[in-house]
Amino acid sequence: MKHITEARVEDAVLDWLGQLGHEMVCWPDLVPDGAAQERDSFEQVDLTGRPRDAAHRLSNIERG
Repeated sequence: MKHITEARVEDAVLDWLGQLGHEMVCWPDLVPDGAAQERDSFEQVDLTGRPRDAAHRLSNIERG
């Protein structure tokens, strides 16, 4: 029997989310001047753009 490890759980969750259409972005890309910048500074801890975009998509689905 294989042991359950954090890495196995993480891989399973990332696979499942990928099947649902989510995209993984590595944190270095989200920092200021990163490839997919979502922070104005390193002091900014919240990434408001993603939840806002997701809520917008969900509201459009409900109206659809």
